[in-house]
Amino acid sequence: MPNTGKRTLTRIDASTGRAVATITLPDQPFAVQAVEDTVWVTVFPFGGPPPNKGSLVRINPSTNRIVATIPAGGAPYAIAVEQNNVWVASAATNQLFRIDAGTNKVVAAIPVAEGPEGVAVGVGRVWVASRGAGSLSEIDPSTNKVVSKSIITGGPRSVAFGFGTVWVASVNGAVTRYDPTTLGAIADVLIENPGVSGLVLDDESAWAVSDGVGFLYRIDPKSNTVVQSIDMTRTPHSTDVEGVAVEEGFVWVVNASDKTLLKIGPGAPSPTPL
Repeated sequence: MPNTGKRTLTRIDASTGRAVATITLPDQPFAVQAVEDTVWVTVFPFGGPPPNKGSLVRINPSTNRIVATIPAGGAPYAIAVEQNNVWVASAATNQLFRIDAGTNKVVAAIPVAEGPEGVAVGVGRVWVASRGAGSLSEIDPSTNKVVSKSIITGGPRSVAFGFGTVWVASVNGAVTRYDPTTLGAIADVLIENPGVSGLVLDDESAWAVSDGVGFLYRIDPKSNTVVQSIDMTRTPHSTDVEGVAVEEGFVWVVNASDKTLLKIGPGAPSPTPL
């Protein structure tokens, strides 16, 4: 769990809900991705110069220690990991960084549309959602170039790949599915509240969070409808829910307002604060 004000990352035991380690970071954390034997974290100074100061931090979970810090443009908002590649979207420099996980080196800095805030991988392609430009870009990893782009209104902020399609969540409250071969929209899912800030998929559902109202939404990919709305607030003012992840059959949501991690179990009962 990232602790922005303290410049730390907290490791929590999912079975007990207790913090088992706190890792000091070189700057304020934003995106976190855990895969196999590595935890990746993007860090940068929120709201302060220089705009190109941002890094990708690699942590060994066996020791809870930083093993590499890699330059990653400015405001690195999103991470996607695929085999030996780590992809980082830099919103301040309008670039997609490709990092070789074997060497911890940047091997490509790909120009993308303005304000990239989401990145995902699927069907041999990398997908970037650019909020500033209002677009979804398709990158071919064999050439490290943008090969196609689709215009999206409403402020695309988060992107995921699953169920054979590219999913894009926008701040206007829409979650849209795109055909990866044509980049044409094939379904729209309307969220009852705007401000969708995060989107993840598991084997059965898509999950979206809205950071203005504090709700988690469960989307059925068969009907493309919201089948459950879950209130993630603990007080009337704790509506700033931002991070969402799925792991070990549970959905995990970060409530930045009251600095809690919420756990949603099978069948999506009431959230449990950890």
